[in-house]
Amino acid sequence: MSEYCVVSAAGHVVPLQSVYSKLTEQLVARSVADKMFEQKTLTKSQHEAIIDNSRTETGAAQTLVNILLNSPTAAYESFLAALQHTNQQHIIQLIEYAGKQNNNNICIMPQTEF
Repeated sequence: MSEYCVVSAAGHVVPLQSVYSKLTEQLVARSVADKMFEQKTLTKSQHEAIIDNSRTETGAAQTLVNILLNSPTAAYESFLAALQHTNQQHIIQLIEYAGKQNNNNICIMPQTEF
């Protein structure tokens, strides 16, 4: 069975499903979304969707991750930069660790262009 994957900063292919739960539990999405909107990676409607779902941090995080699933690779790079900027290196480490654990799972890769 294939699943959606991203490529981590270290070049590891990460099956997103394997980190989705931890990612959405630990991510402080609003600050990341604010930074990504500032960088023009998120549209106004995407940013508003995240803010609208920020009654719970998990809801906001799920919305952000779901947007990333349908975004070009450049959005993932912006996401990593926003994580750095908002002092959420633990999320980057989570993604990196999952990438190292990936045993050549069949993955659907994100778009590479806008």
